[in-house]
Amino acid sequence: LQSLVERSLLRFSDERYWMLQTLREFAREQLAELGEMGRLDLLLAHHVAARINRVDPALVFFPDIDNWRAALERALAENDAELALALFMGSGAWRVRETELVYWNDRVVADTRQTPAGRGLLLRSRALPLWILGDAVGAVEAAEEAVSLLREQGSPDELAFAVVVLGLVLSRGEEVDRARQTLQEGLAIATTTADRRAAIWALHSRGELERDQGNPSLAQWLLESALAEAAAAGQPTATILQGLG
Repeated sequence: LQSLVERSLLRFSDERYWMLQTLREFAREQLAELGEMGRLDLLLAHHVAARINRVDPALVFFPDIDNWRAALERALAENDAELALALFMGSGAWRVRETELVYWNDRVVADTRQTPAGRGLLLRSRALPLWILGDAVGAVEAAEEAVSLLREQGSPDELAFAVVVLGLVLSRGEEVDRARQTLQEGLAIATTTADRRAAIWALHSRGELERDQGNPSLAQWLLESALAEAAAAGQPTATILQGLG
């Protein structure tokens, strides 16, 4: 590979080798003529999914978002529900924008036959982007259906975060008491299943809710608890620190 770099046939950056665009296009044309593109695109899709499985998507950043998009397209073309779900659920590693997340979510739901648990995960992942984009009603509906499906499937490991997401989207509306109860339930499930990510989100969201409701002492305790949990788990703490002011 190094010899190809030295001859300007490849480039090396960010700890990865990259094929020059003109060579890549030529290679794809040749492979298409041989009828090999579909097989190789599917290999790429499985490779991208395997990369996701080796990391926490919330803690890494992959710059090659076009590979992620191509992988999803191939998974959808193959109607491979499991592969499409794995790729979508790992989207955090590419920091995909909310509008694109909703687009791919729609595609995966429409083009693959998901299990009830898979549909629950997709709806859970749909709720936050909708909420950020200003569709509070759609966010609550997605989160509620996600909780219902995951509860029916008896998936406590996945249910905790779905309940917390529902509490979060509710906390920005008028159902304050329901939001409190939902976040408390999410924290309880997260504690039982040792889901630190869900516990951190529950404490953080409840802390911001209490701050907005004029309960500064309780808010500070909740946010400090979230901060301690995040630090212990090696999770990002910047957003929580902003809440503490």
